[in-house]
Amino acid sequence: MYHDYKNIQTEEFMNSWFSKKWTDHESFNIYVANPFCLKKCNYCIYNPIVRKIDSKDYKKYYNEYLPKQIEKFKPILEMKTPDTIYFGGGTASFMTAETMKAIFDAIPNFKDIKLKNFECHPILMTDKKIKTLIDYNFTYVSYGIQSMSREIINEQNRFFYDIPKIKKQLEVFKKNDIITNCDLLAYMETGRNSDLDTLKTDLAELNKKIMPDVITIYPMYQRLKSNIHSYSNANHNYKKIYGLRKTLKEFVEKSNYNSNDSQLSLEKGKIISAGMVNYFLLNISEKKFISVRKYNSSGYPQVPSNQNVLALGGLYDHSPYSYLGKKKYWKMINDNWELRIKEKIS
Repeated sequence: MYHDYKNIQTEEFMNSWFSKKWTDHESFNIYVANPFCLKKCNYCIYNPIVRKIDSKDYKKYYNEYLPKQIEKFKPILEMKTPDTIYFGGGTASFMTAETMKAIFDAIPNFKDIKLKNFECHPILMTDKKIKTLIDYNFTYVSYGIQSMSREIINEQNRFFYDIPKIKKQLEVFKKNDIITNCDLLAYMETGRNSDLDTLKTDLAELNKKIMPDVITIYPMYQRLKSNIHSYSNANHNYKKIYGLRKTLKEFVEKSNYNSNDSQLSLEKGKIISAGMVNYFLLNISEKKFISVRKYNSSGYPQVPSNQNVLALGGLYDHSPYSYLGKKKYWKMINDNWELRIKEKIS
């Protein structure tokens, strides 16, 4: 969906936040963009910046640009304790443990934020990084597994990982009351319904060898037509999503994982109306899951009306967004290492 934007001054952006009238049912969320990756996976749609750790861009970003932006928005960060903070990617675990500590310490009242989420690439996690997340009271960590198949991972230009090592790491998090999640991608292999056989194997292997608290399944959006509601695309997507939900239902029925019944409904109307949703399989109670996943990192126009997000960071084509419910929506652009803010025109 195309939208028009206009450049605005930082003061105008900040005044929108200062004039915000908060209600009890609204949340204040921080999103921290971590734009770097060691490789660009073939399936990726998020404009990652491929660099080495401690490269020139890495140092300038984490030592200068991001701390400067945190300082600039300190009045917003101090006016109300955020409900959640989310470190997304690129690859959040690209940061060294020392960089993580420096960024965490730069954010006002960081330890008072109750819900803290962190995205991890399995090969980049170390004992020092795990200890750092525990010491700073993180509540949810997500590992980008995508597939348990070494062949598929290699074909997608992604690093494979040590599965026993991941299991040990997740056990450490669990012992410290941190909810663990592993992501899988559906239709990553060829985009055909036959890929569901791979997904069945991935789910069985993940259940047997790692057993995270949550398994999140993302339909590979490039394999789906962009608008499921159009007549030409509905049937194409319906068959794929029906097959995906059926596969997940069968897994739930024979494993310790559960899911909200409506999420896996096979009714055609419900499939057509929710074609691009993600699927959460839980090895914990739904109540506990909801308590730690209150922030929904959605793009316009799917942003929840009760959610308010201040985005920090961004580099080159990797531009995160800030928003005040559905009323205000901004792109946060790193323009030659200076912040430029573009507001969506209503």
